[in-house]
Amino acid sequence: MLSERNFSMKILMITSEIAPYAKAGGLGDVVGALSRELLSRGHDVRVVCPFYSLIEPSSDWFMHEKLLPVKLGIGHQEECEVWEGLSRTNGGYLYFLKNDKYFAGSAIYNHGHKRNGERFVLLSRAGIDICYYLDWIPDVVHCHDWMTALVSVYLKTTERETPMGFVPTVLTIHSMYYQGVFGKQILEFSGLPQTLSVSAALEFKGSVNLLKGGLIYATKLTTVSERYAWEIIETEMGCGLNSIAKARKSDLTSIVNGIDVIEWNPEKDPYLPKNFSLTDMTGKKKCKHYLQKYFNLKEDPEIVIFGAVARLYSQKGLDLLVEIIPRLMEEESLQIVILGAGDLSLEETFKHLSVKYEGRIGVNIGYNAELAHLIEAGLDFFLMPSRFEPCGLNQMYSMTYGAVPIVRKTGGLADTVVPYSMGVDNATGLVFEEISSKALYDTIQRACHIFYERPEEYRKMQVNGMKKDFSWTKSVTKYEEVYKESIVKKV
Repeated sequence: MLSERNFSMKILMITSEIAPYAKAGGLGDVVGALSRELLSRGHDVRVVCPFYSLIEPSSDWFMHEKLLPVKLGIGHQEECEVWEGLSRTNGGYLYFLKNDKYFAGSAIYNHGHKRNGERFVLLSRAGIDICYYLDWIPDVVHCHDWMTALVSVYLKTTERETPMGFVPTVLTIHSMYYQGVFGKQILEFSGLPQTLSVSAALEFKGSVNLLKGGLIYATKLTTVSERYAWEIIETEMGCGLNSIAKARKSDLTSIVNGIDVIEWNPEKDPYLPKNFSLTDMTGKKKCKHYLQKYFNLKEDPEIVIFGAVARLYSQKGLDLLVEIIPRLMEEESLQIVILGAGDLSLEETFKHLSVKYEGRIGVNIGYNAELAHLIEAGLDFFLMPSRFEPCGLNQMYSMTYGAVPIVRKTGGLADTVVPYSMGVDNATGLVFEEISSKALYDTIQRACHIFYERPEEYRKMQVNGMKKDFSWTKSVTKYEEVYKESIVKKV
């Protein structure tokens, strides 16, 4: 029966974020879109997430009268309010856990907070306990990154002989770079047994590594692109866990993320001043005009615009762009727009450059959903010079919106962007390999040449990208298969 396409499953997702309620990056988008696709295919999907202060509950949400007791270590018992509602994007059940001691504050990942580890241990344990609370035992639990990796460890140890102990887990590795490494006191807080076997499974250079435990104990593992699966086994992208990833290779499946084609659709996008499509691109010209106007750039429809929407950290490689901006401003006719936040020094540098090159560079520090959509729609080229990128979503948004991506050959960027070369009819973007400002400069210079001197080739890349299907249709089928395989393996 498990092999039947229409086999309906009860799927629990435990996550640190879910769009549109609480989002710090692509993980939130993935959970929101994937859960909706699974629900549309007849599965009973329920999502558990912390109730952060930034979340604005819908009017139809309600709080359960009874508090949820969470079984942690001795002396560390906690309780959570359980807020239940239906997702306004997919109609699925949402359960937000409110505990102000750990989840209050506007930051989802409060890396400097002394309780940053404990808050996600609490989420992992509460995600299990809420199943008993609701009298609802799932067929499979889907966990995401280090923040919920301990769920698999709990189910294989303290919960082994309970109803939840028979439930398989699927752990998706969105990024191996962040692993949840904390002092040994986190193990005491968790309530996990202090046996050598568990400690060895979690031990990492004298500390406790939550992701390591999930990699070892999860029934099945997935990651978000084929190249990234190879990178975490064979390159430094494994961040010290290469051998464990390699040992679990037979249980590791690569599934490229899709995008939310309801939210990201240039034909119906409510954020755009004028919609457009592959057959009628006039709206894109208007979006370009509005983008120039918003950032006080010279309003010229013929000048090429490059841009990025990204977290301003080393991973995204935008420091490489900073190094070459003076030369680009001197030698090329172009404009640049940046939307993002992160490293304070990088924020200040971009703000300084926007003042120095007023009318040619526009910068907005922070995040604004409406502006993000306008940037994708108004750009000619989207920049993603990432040092690493497990999957990436913006390159797919860009192609959908007719902005040709410029990416480094890594992870999901390599898997989703077909590189340009003369005479290649299926190219969708420009790809470079070396992590250097020179490589980025050469690629941007090449892009300018194509845009101005070979417009028919630029248009071909643009059309190819807009024709791509980045929906979740293919990916959700692969997740269904992984869930079914995990159930069979657990049985």
